[in-house]
Amino acid sequence: MIQFVSLKQQKEKLQNIKKLYLEAFPAEERVPFFYLKYKLSRSSADCFHIYADGRWIGFLYVVFYEDIVFVFYFAVQSDVRGMGYGSQILDNLKSLYPHRRFILNIEEPDEGSDNHEQRRKRKQFYLRNGFRECRFKMIEKNVVYEMLCCGDDVTYPEYEQLIKNYLGNWIYKLYYKVYFPPAGRE
Repeated sequence: MIQFVSLKQQKEKLQNIKKLYLEAFPAEERVPFFYLKYKLSRSSADCFHIYADGRWIGFLYVVFYEDIVFVFYFAVQSDVRGMGYGSQILDNLKSLYPHRRFILNIEEPDEGSDNHEQRRKRKQFYLRNGFRECRFKMIEKNVVYEMLCCGDDVTYPEYEQLIKNYLGNWIYKLYYKVYFPPAGRE
């Protein structure tokens, strides 16, 4: 059984989240951890410890804007990957927020990348779990991200407002660029 516990309610296991965060995400894809913690108390975001049958297995960091839930960071411990927990977690998240739209980003599955197969599998995982391609991509710190959504479409202007609301206009302008795929490649 999957259980979510807000970091706001269980701060003592923060080091578990930080350790997995540093292991699971490359440096160029990480926001400084202190900033994530800071934003939890100052914005509409939450970070959940994830438990399976009482065992801590990962975390989920989400940002809220209007009826949108942005899955900013999601990771499970390496020793439980491939055991179906990721799908269960996404199902629980959708059940927790049944009338919301969801959006997340993944590294573009570029064939020239060093981890192309990992990127391809990640995209297939999300597609199997009800997500689909949005009609835009984002470039953040020179990393191209493919945007995936679940539920009704999330548009670029809505996503832009979500990120600006969370990070602020200045940081948004500094780090983010939008990329619309050429016609026929959507």
